Amino acid sequence: MRRVHMPDSTLTLHLKNVGLTLKDGAESDIAKVLNLMAEILPGEFAHGALLVEEAQKKGHIYSELETALNPTQGCFWILQDSEQNIVGSAALKQADPQYHQNEVLGEIVKLYLHPRYRGHGLGRALTQGLIAKARALGYRKVFLATLREFTAATRLYRELGFVTLDENRVFKNCPITLEMELMLE
Repeated sequence: MRRVHMPDSTLTLHLKNVGLTLKDGAESDIAKVLNLMAEILPGEFAHGALLVEEAQKKGHIYSELETALNPTQGCFWILQDSEQNIVGSAALKQADPQYHQNEVLGEIVKLYLHPRYRGHGLGRALTQGLIAKARALGYRKVFLATLREFTAATRLYRELGFVTLDENRVFKNCPITLEMELMLE
């Protein structure tokens, strides 16, 4: 696996300080990201186990990350510790236009960090890297869906300029989900 070249050195500095390596993810890493979700989500919020169970049943995570593996539409990054364990992930893919009035936009998916690596600026740096990648690919907007219970993540996204949509487009009947967009122009 080759090293990822990030748009700025901020993330590299953060990674060095906590002993992590950022790499391009591969199809073989998708199951490992699902394992990371299974490890951290049930302890994070009330519906965590259900979310992991649904991701496993429907194969949703596989289709999202396989789409992100297309370099003309997105990227899939993994964070590994010194023992090569995946401790974080971040991906950008082309959003499904059927949910966005047939508009083509980028979508941030599977941005996860193991709790022991939070609080070091990694989430911000990863999100900024995904936004830079979206700009480089020519997306005019970036969409993401998060859980309302992830207050720190929601606060971070707002600080980076994301605004909450008045009405959910993708998860229409899911009151625990919050959908947000960022204009890139």
